[in-house]
Amino acid sequence: MAPGHCVDWSRSGAAACRSPSDCPASLPTANFDNAQNIGAATAVCILQDGTTLWPSTVAQAGGAVTGCCAAVQSVMDSTGTVTCASNPCGANGFCSYIRNSTNATVVECFWPLA
Repeated sequence: MAPGHCVDWSRSGAAACRSPSDCPASLPTANFDNAQNIGAATAVCILQDGTTLWPSTVAQAGGAVTGCCAAVQSVMDSTGTVTCASNPCGANGFCSYIRNSTNATVVECFWPLA
């Protein structure tokens, strides 16, 4: 994926949601090579305005506002060797990462959930 690539979640085939509890329970997982501190995949609801509702978010979309279901999984790698280069999210996922001043990386995978 090229830098600056945006995903239009409404066109990704993802299921509609008003909160993460509306999303499918079966979640994909990433393959972060040799990484430690890998978080579990989590279902989220990405609203039309870009707001992401996490399972810990008490609120849900109000009125006619809906969003799209997605799964997210992340890892923090203190060595900086884990990036998106190895395609850890697979064919249906979207990968992003940042590197901080100490060369550590945070890598995240996002998948649309149908």
